[in-house]
Amino acid sequence: MDDDPAVARFKKEAAGYLALRAELRPLERKFSDGTITEPEVDAWRTLEAECGAERNRLNVLLYDESVTPEQRRAMFWILRPTT
Repeated sequence: MDDDPAVARFKKEAAGYLALRAELRPLERKFSDGTITEPEVDAWRTLEAECGAERNRLNVLLYDESVTPEQRRAMFWILRPTT
């Protein structure tokens, strides 16, 4: 559905969010294995807050009444974790 204008637009809008999530992944791994430092915890908190705000913005786009169920599925697919 990348040729769908609404989905393509959403993909562009989601790029920043996906970049933030990519920055968070290594910090989350460090949390998981107990090797995270205090400065990294601070960085994680900042990134987590930015991700939350960005996700809220994307949710407004996802749940717009003009978005069809097929478009919404494609948009959710764009947001899926890559690894």
